[in-house]
Amino acid sequence: MGRKANHHIVPQYYLRQFAQGVKRNARVVAFDVETGHSFPTSVRNVGAKRDFNRVEIEGVEPNAVEDALGELEADFNGALKSIVADRRFSSDEDFNLLLNLIALLSVRNERTRQEFQRFTSETLRLTMQVSLQSEGGWSGMTEKARDAGYDLSDVSYQDIKEVLDPEKYDIGFEQTYFVTKELEAIDVVLPYLARRNWTLLEPTASNSFVTCDHPVILSWEDGANQGRFRPPGHGLIGTAVFFPLAPSLAIYGTFERMTPEFLKVSDGTVAQLNSEIIINANRHVFGRDTLWKFWTPNGYPEASDLSKGLRFLRGEQS
Repeated sequence: MGRKANHHIVPQYYLRQFAQGVKRNARVVAFDVETGHSFPTSVRNVGAKRDFNRVEIEGVEPNAVEDALGELEADFNGALKSIVADRRFSSDEDFNLLLNLIALLSVRNERTRQEFQRFTSETLRLTMQVSLQSEGGWSGMTEKARDAGYDLSDVSYQDIKEVLDPEKYDIGFEQTYFVTKELEAIDVVLPYLARRNWTLLEPTASNSFVTCDHPVILSWEDGANQGRFRPPGHGLIGTAVFFPLAPSLAIYGTFERMTPEFLKVSDGTVAQLNSEIIINANRHVFGRDTLWKFWTPNGYPEASDLSKGLRFLRGEQS
């Protein structure tokens, strides 16, 4: 039996909440936010990337992280189903599991990894460039490397200067580094999620929530636009976290004000939140059908008109 290579960034058990059919027959309608095109597909085929969780550590199975996440699937799935069915936080255990799922999806996704890799690479490049403003700086580095057991005698000052030229070389890190940092970040984010006041949101019968491949939205509560790739921090006052649980339920958390545990929301509010999901998507939005609505300045069109609405959501048309 071959190793498992298709690692789901967005868990299948979560996507099934937005699907028609059950188990292996569960299918969602996927919407491409680059083109506006939609297509029905199995939840097995979306929200995944080859070897996303694979690690290379001596004495550790390469799929150890993927396997560990799989072992948690039953607990996460059970909590999610109970909360959606009961329209309340069924137990403290279910609530804690849901917060762990939100933390996991918030820090472990393709866009966040790409941004962290870019930030880490550029930080290292700039640090090295400052340290290597003179040849003496490189001599000091090679001495420290030699003391640590590394021989860099065959790398000249000009060689290393050329490596640091962004026009010639990219600086990369092994994936294991980023997988490890993502797991560490879960423990950083989780306490801030626990401090928020959470409300379950239920839409009217005429609209429904959708989700995407980056489904945890962290934003300023007053709606200030910080740009798609510059979200605020999880611990900042004035921020809100939104996470759709199913077409019929979502969760919303803030720091400042006490909120009811359950709230019915209008068709327009659901449409606005769906537009936030579209904007936050890396590539795909997932819905149960094409009848859900989203916000534009001209009203609340159905998902079948998404290709036209994308121009408004990208700020290309007023």
